[in-house]
Amino acid sequence: MAQKQYPCKLCSASFTRFYTYKKHVEESHITPPEPETKTKPADTINIQHIQLLDNKFKCDTCNATFSTKYTLKRHCKKSCKPDIVQILQSLPPESAATLMTTLINSSKNTTNNIDKRKITNNNTNNTDNTNNGTINTNNGTINNDNRVLNQHIHINPIGQESLDHLTKEDKIAILRKGMGAVAALVNAIMEVPENRNIAITDKRNNKVMFVNQDGKVEIGALTKVIAMYTTNNIDRIDEYLGTYYDELPLTDKTIQRLIECIGYVADDLKADNKCHVDSSLFDSYHEKCMDQIQDILTVNKKPNVTRLNKYLEQ
Repeated sequence: MAQKQYPCKLCSASFTRFYTYKKHVEESHITPPEPETKTKPADTINIQHIQLLDNKFKCDTCNATFSTKYTLKRHCKKSCKPDIVQILQSLPPESAATLMTTLINSSKNTTNNIDKRKITNNNTNNTDNTNNGTINTNNGTINNDNRVLNQHIHINPIGQESLDHLTKEDKIAILRKGMGAVAALVNAIMEVPENRNIAITDKRNNKVMFVNQDGKVEIGALTKVIAMYTTNNIDRIDEYLGTYYDELPLTDKTIQRLIECIGYVADDLKADNKCHVDSSLFDSYHEKCMDQIQDILTVNKKPNVTRLNKYLEQ
């Protein structure tokens, strides 16, 4: 008696056992879903049945030909992945149901972030309730159960911004900016989304939105709030000067000017009673820093307003 044959409908291969036939389809024609990544190494691309015709490499999925194996791999990676639904439609109903169950279970092992799929097979009325769904092989559609994860938005109040991401080297580099140290610090602070706690909402009418000490969003006078924000960050620069004073190039004129304007007094100067501070220099520097911070907030207006509005909606 002749042995039963299981021919592959996607290539010329044929098998005498259903198990080897199923394994062939899984390994050669179906690539399980993977987590989205920016890049995918070329050596992980599943390319089977490459045929060399007239010194050209042929794509078995769409029959396109390429002069090099590299361009074929790039084609398969970016634009010619197998259509799972079409493959399933070409298989017997029992095989389609079995392969899809295997595919879903395989995807679970690959990532915890892949959506559960609901698949309907009208030919067999086979429903996989464990995976919540059905494959409809007649119309070739797969319905995904899209789930939206609500993320909690946290914003630090003014004066309580997180500075944990700043290393010693970062702080010294900020101090080396001299008169631009406060502006450099503010830019570094806003690199952390939780620190986007202030936004200019109406510059013409002198209005600004910010998170106050109680963690609540408040509308205040732009000039007054930015003055407070500026003072907080000048105090931080003053603290950094005290910590890293001995590691700074004190002969640098920009550093000298910063020290003069902020009024930082080193311990050795205090001991010699040379601790006179020119308040007019500080006032002038404070005003200059306010202008710089307003410019920074103007540039960051859209992302800051968006985050504060999301914070309000919670």
